[in-house]
Amino acid sequence: MRRRHLVAGAAALLMLSSIAGCSGPPGGTPAASGPTPAPFALSVDDRSSWGALEVSIGDTVVGHVGCTETLTVTPGDQGVPPLPWTVRLITFSGQVVDQRTEDGAGGPRYLLVWDALVEEGNQPALGPAPACAMPSASIAPLPTAGLTSAAANDAGTRLLAGRRAGAVTLQTATIGRLATYATVAGVDPETFVWALTYSGAFADPSACVASPPSTPCPSQASALVILDFDTGAELSVAIPAPQR
Repeated sequence: MRRRHLVAGAAALLMLSSIAGCSGPPGGTPAASGPTPAPFALSVDDRSSWGALEVSIGDTVVGHVGCTETLTVTPGDQGVPPLPWTVRLITFSGQVVDQRTEDGAGGPRYLLVWDALVEEGNQPALGPAPACAMPSASIAPLPTAGLTSAAANDAGTRLLAGRRAGAVTLQTATIGRLATYATVAGVDPETFVWALTYSGAFADPSACVASPPSTPCPSQASALVILDFDTGAELSVAIPAPQR
């Protein structure tokens, strides 16, 4: 299963209930709790036309990856910083096209890099390797300048100032195309944007429109901010409903 832009408790509850209902083997030996989760590793599969991408963790360059190539990085590799990681994908010109936080929980993670977005999942893409993406005819060449990831984060944090309760954490920041994330009247869907996801507590006005004014809006755990890549102008702010 892949996720775009961001843990299921049912399995954990099922495991706990089944353990509680067993007396365990004679002699006091603990009962087996199921298969051991696979260790964490991060694989970057490049299908973009960004050119060779530098993969860095914090300030350390851990490798490079180009179209049709895959780079896998594991904690404990020589020269690799300890978890948690701030992972960045950087073009030859120094442009950060994707930045995300990896805490090492939940087993292996896989990044599939396209021109329009970077998808993250807990298993590799199935089937034959997809052809590398090419730039749209309406966007040539690919952008080489614009808002940096740090400036995009600053702008996104300011936009959320009135909708957050407490501190927020940047989870992902990806250069993509508007149509991948949102539709904005009068804006070319092929426009390049920054798509930033944050974790925290965010008031969702759309979920309490019918409530009395004194009733606080319920908060959600994530927020998505879309900014014009060139100007930093707000294009969309969304508080997604919880995943079920």
